[in-house]
Amino acid sequence: CRSLALRCANDIALSGVDFGKHVGLLMPALFVRIPPVSFDAEMNVFVHNAEEHDCHRRGGAVTRQDKDDSRTIAVVETSEELRLGLCEFISSLIRGAVARNSLSILDPYFSDLVLALYTMLRDPCPDVKVRASDLLTQLVRVPHWEPGSKVFALALARAAVPNLRHRNARVRLATIGLFEASVCVPNRAKIRGAGSDGIVDLIGFKEDNVIPIASYYSAQCNVAVNFLAELAIDKNARVRERCCEMLAYFMVCLPDRYDHQTRLLPYVLNLYLDPVVSIRQLAMGTVDRLGAQYEAEHPEEIIERRQYGVDGDGRCNYSNLPPPFQRRPRLGARIFVRSNTRRFLTALLMELSSWRSKTRDQSAELLKVLIVYNEEHLVRNLSKTLPLVVKGLQVATSDVKSGDRTSEALVESLEACLELMGRYISEEVYQPLLSKDGDQYVKALDCMMRGSKNYRR
Repeated sequence: CRSLALRCANDIALSGVDFGKHVGLLMPALFVRIPPVSFDAEMNVFVHNAEEHDCHRRGGAVTRQDKDDSRTIAVVETSEELRLGLCEFISSLIRGAVARNSLSILDPYFSDLVLALYTMLRDPCPDVKVRASDLLTQLVRVPHWEPGSKVFALALARAAVPNLRHRNARVRLATIGLFEASVCVPNRAKIRGAGSDGIVDLIGFKEDNVIPIASYYSAQCNVAVNFLAELAIDKNARVRERCCEMLAYFMVCLPDRYDHQTRLLPYVLNLYLDPVVSIRQLAMGTVDRLGAQYEAEHPEEIIERRQYGVDGDGRCNYSNLPPPFQRRPRLGARIFVRSNTRRFLTALLMELSSWRSKTRDQSAELLKVLIVYNEEHLVRNLSKTLPLVVKGLQVATSDVKSGDRTSEALVESLEACLELMGRYISEEVYQPLLSKDGDQYVKALDCMMRGSKNYRR
């Protein structure tokens, strides 16, 4: 009976019949099949457990509602097909109202629709999650409901984040679309994305000198997951590509993009190493657009650097760059990457000595990319940079001597990094830093000398 009633309601909603007089009776019948949930506008989170939320607000050792590991919610309708049918019915209501140009009849129920679709994000059925994510993505993009979408944007972005770890790739793809749409809801008064603070939750950012009191009583309260790092290395190529498209939009088009470019740039550069050619090209195209944007926003600096030749030493070798580079990056891209590199370069170099072999391999490959963009400007912090690279080479070499054959590729990669650095740096600069006792320093000096063969004095 419930299935038949839903099909009849769907047909009526899409038939063009004006049901405005009956919507007041229809909506309560719909929402009674949805689990109860509320919205805390002060904290910008949806609340599905009022007691735990009140405990969290009072400072109890309870995680915030959107960070709860249990990504499902108790359902009222036990049939998965009917829960999916409820999603389709909400979609039919909205499409029918748009077709009749009577979207305003749903205005009083906008917040209820958002709350209902939020509960479906936590539904145990993957198909319901996907459909709810698609519906919310369409909902927040309706210009007529922009003021209401602005209120829920940050909460929706936070609610979407846990589904990025779902085992079903379709769910992850739909969730990326919802997160992007929620972040990009315009806040025209402040000239920013209404949900852009959700990017901090996406990367699991934590201040080093801030420890929540609740973490002393429950370790879970101090756990932060870098969801974006997991997306960047997702097993599904379509998910990685969609992630790159999202990052490109955030960094190029978001009104408050300057607040987040430094955080997001390392993940775009990491996609340079992706095995899929189209993803590598998309990532490189993103940085190229950022460079063009920098040139358009700083024309005087670009003209000055080009006229006086202050960016790019004529003695350096800029040809035959390592893959995926086919040519020297444009000036704006080099300046943009160089200005943001200093914030994460030291952390990257420290990873060269990590106990995880995969982390060391990726760090070495990413270091090549940074060397190409920084060129001769690497000399600025060479006294700190070079010893860390040599230390990574020493650790990898010792692993090879101990019988770890997997570290041979890392040794070759680090030697290629040193040789690439030798292209841009004069011998008089790096020789004093490598004139120390130890096989690793001799080896590093030999690699940089090979790169300096093409350095014109």
